[in-house]
Amino acid sequence: MDDYGRPLPPCARSWFAHLARTAAGSARLDVRPLNVVNDTSDPSLSFGQQLLPKGEPLPMAEHGRYAYLLDTDGFTSAYKLQQLLATNSLVLHHRSPWRAYYYDAIEKFVHVVPLWRSSRDDVLRLLGWLETHDALAQRIARNGQHFACEHLTQPGRLCYWQRAIELYAKFQAYTPSLARRPRAFPLDALNIMCRIRDAPVVCYYNVKLGAEGPPPGYVCEKPIDRDAGRFEVCAYQGAQPPAL
Repeated sequence: MDDYGRPLPPCARSWFAHLARTAAGSARLDVRPLNVVNDTSDPSLSFGQQLLPKGEPLPMAEHGRYAYLLDTDGFTSAYKLQQLLATNSLVLHHRSPWRAYYYDAIEKFVHVVPLWRSSRDDVLRLLGWLETHDALAQRIARNGQHFACEHLTQPGRLCYWQRAIELYAKFQAYTPSLARRPRAFPLDALNIMCRIRDAPVVCYYNVKLGAEGPPPGYVCEKPIDRDAGRFEVCAYQGAQPPAL
């Protein structure tokens, strides 16, 4: 719902792609979906019957050439928001039912410019307003970049997970161990990596080991080609699983 209780489109990406094709939106917006759903019976895409034309991917490194970047959720929160914030371009972020762990720390008109506050097409009016308030737009962009580089990093994420686990632990009446969770692994050695296998890009969790090898009790398998010390799978096989 917007600030007046009116319903918003179910799929932001489809809506903004549709808006970019209207007479009012074509002069200000360039939004094209990368994966077009041609199933016109899909009720989750209110603009599916228009068969929006498919766009071409834009490398993240090229996003910084634009003064304004529009963040659009799909059917969950968009992971790329933290990447867009780091570009030093002004990020326009729409109201969404989805949440990422850092959303509560993002301030409106401090780190991002909020959309869908008064209507579903308020982005067009806001772009016009920002063009007459360029100093403010640049300040918000710098704030967003500082926030991303300061907090949305691997150390920042690990800190969040540690705090979250510690808070959850206070509600537990037992001491968890690796006896029933052999795939658990210390967070400081866990990484996220993407690489190309054949045609698609596959993302998976993996671990990077130092010269000392895996921690006591762990056995690592499936070494990754051309990346010494990195494995796809590590599992605890010790006789006495330690407490987490």
